[in-house]
Amino acid sequence: MGEATTMSGRSARAERAERWRAQLRFRLWHAAVVGWLLALAMIAGISGAGEERQLLPDTDDTMRAVQVLRWIDGAGWRDLSEPRLSPPEGVITHWARLPDMPIAAVVLAAEPIVGRKGALVAAAYVVPAGLLLAAMAAVAWAAVPFGAATARAAPVLAAFCPPFLAKFFPGALDHHNWQLILSALLVGAVLRICASDRPLSAFAVTGLAGAAGLWIGGEMLPWIAVAYGALAFCWCADPRWPARRGLSAATAITVVAVPLLWLVMPPGLGAGHCDAFSPAYAAYAAAGIPFWLMLACVEGRVGGVAGRVAATVAAALAVVAVFMLFFPECRAGPLGAIPPELREAWLARVSEARGFASVVARTPGIAVQLALLPVLGLICCAVRGASRRADAPLWRVQAFFLLIAVGLCFSQVRLLPFANLFALTPAVWLLLWLWGRLAGHPVGGRAVARAMLLLAFTPIPYAMALPKGAPVKAPRICDARAVGDALAGGDARNAPLIAAPIDMGPALLLRTPASVLAAPYHRNVDGNMDLIGIMRAQVDNARDIVRRRGVDFMAVCTSLAEIDGYAATNPQGLAARLSAGDPPPWLAPVPTPGDAALRLYRILPD
Repeated sequence: MGEATTMSGRSARAERAERWRAQLRFRLWHAAVVGWLLALAMIAGISGAGEERQLLPDTDDTMRAVQVLRWIDGAGWRDLSEPRLSPPEGVITHWARLPDMPIAAVVLAAEPIVGRKGALVAAAYVVPAGLLLAAMAAVAWAAVPFGAATARAAPVLAAFCPPFLAKFFPGALDHHNWQLILSALLVGAVLRICASDRPLSAFAVTGLAGAAGLWIGGEMLPWIAVAYGALAFCWCADPRWPARRGLSAATAITVVAVPLLWLVMPPGLGAGHCDAFSPAYAAYAAAGIPFWLMLACVEGRVGGVAGRVAATVAAALAVVAVFMLFFPECRAGPLGAIPPELREAWLARVSEARGFASVVARTPGIAVQLALLPVLGLICCAVRGASRRADAPLWRVQAFFLLIAVGLCFSQVRLLPFANLFALTPAVWLLLWLWGRLAGHPVGGRAVARAMLLLAFTPIPYAMALPKGAPVKAPRICDARAVGDALAGGDARNAPLIAAPIDMGPALLLRTPASVLAAPYHRNVDGNMDLIGIMRAQVDNARDIVRRRGVDFMAVCTSLAEIDGYAATNPQGLAARLSAGDPPPWLAPVPTPGDAALRLYRILPD
């Protein structure tokens, strides 16, 4: 009788727990949808309706569209080459097919109805909006370990976070929004692994998110290292926390990444490529296995936090040394193959590759808006993590992700969306705590105070009150359709080769049938170096490079700072002469009435 009663009680508790989980899932989806709708309203208010030419303002988004259309037109699953970039060899891009899939699906579905041009416009709206909903759900799921209320509120605050929303604007077809979603899932899974005794679903999410992020690109590399480090912190701080959990997490990523690599790796890439998903990336993920095996071997033999920290550092150094021994090409990083001249002429101009200090110096008001949530999140994590509460280890894990992201922002500002993503949960918790402190005030005053409090956690008042600094003129890439119109009467079977500014390359590939010499991608070293050589060289030397590469047309976009840089380097060079409207005799002007800043020239035969 007693045993039956006990079993009945356990069954009732399990049923109640399952009901609670079902209700929580429903409420989280409800919160994600609410945050999604708010975010769409914010995006519409910031960006406006947008014209077609403004849908793909970023070179990476444009190049993503070029890659998708080539896939639709018959390129193979593993064929990530772009033969029209720096022909005749072409360039194998460092991207992945995963972000291509929803874009291709929308284009294929809409093309019979509205044509390819209209289908691409539809994809530019539909795909970022769909990924935004997935991101809101991931943000809510990642916040669950800190309470249901925090999880439900997190998507709402995310809707007012411009660095996060910027990756989901119309036309955001590149992979950065995918990496935000996967990083949120990875953080949520690591928190669950640290806190739970049987985090089976968290191991699955860790494996899928980590491997998918590696497949998409190198942005996932630091977060996998941080994930291993956060789990190692849990092992160091709590003697009861077993190393097998970290081993299971590393195994989960490796088990997914290794067969995935076999399915997707483009032919012709060597094992040592460190700028894309390759054996080096798979080995990077798998390095967690020997790391955790070493910690498991010393588990129980080292006493105290200091001993465990020493063991962790020793194991990490050993794993890093072995990795570098097997993959020496990775010592210089993913961009190590870029020559110094190309770094100076191109990479140094890329705004997202600059540090956060440059943003502070040029636009301090905007810098405050970008750093608002990370600062609030760090304060909250520091206070909660230093307490003796049961959830203090979770706050330390969250702080670890956030602190690393903030530190990396001082190297590259493009990591600000990740810093704001990791700051959402602690900032929301702090907002709700302050919100609750106002509960004892009169109704009218409480409503006003809470509205002002919510506003203080958004960049809106700071954007209105703080000086934005000196205006920064955004470079405008000339309209490539004007080039397409000028080339319309040519032989479609023999696509001409255009030597144009590096930043114009993707737009020309999308809007015209022509090939281009240069585009803003580090693997196109030869084409980019030849373009720089043409623009900076004296007229006769430039003619020699043009003849060697078989260039048919030259284009100059005077609204790009790139051209000004070439002219400043050599005031007597070809770029300076073309900017001044003084072409050499071997260049014949071609009318481009669609864009006053665009100058197109035909190469005359010798």
